[in-house]
Amino acid sequence: MNAGEPAECPECGEEAVHRPATDLVPWEAHGMARPAWSHRDGSSLCPVAGPSGGFQPAQPQPRIADRGPARLRVIRPQAAPERDREAGA
Repeated sequence: MNAGEPAECPECGEEAVHRPATDLVPWEAHGMARPAWSHRDGSSLCPVAGPSGGFQPAQPQPRIADRGPARLRVIRPQAAPERDREAGA
């Protein structure tokens, strides 16, 4: 990913900027270099599972221009199945 290309966090869809993360994480103590990419507010990109089973910041992905800004998806609980209602659950 080149620094001049529009990028986004692949987990939340927020804009990613080529600027080191400023959150108060002792990256070196965790055996990691400070991330070169961050969200616009300076926080590291969202965590993803790493190769050793721990977590690490996501890698930025190219932004798809026609998708627009990140949006939250509303998840509504489903109604209980009929058998659960009959059993009093």
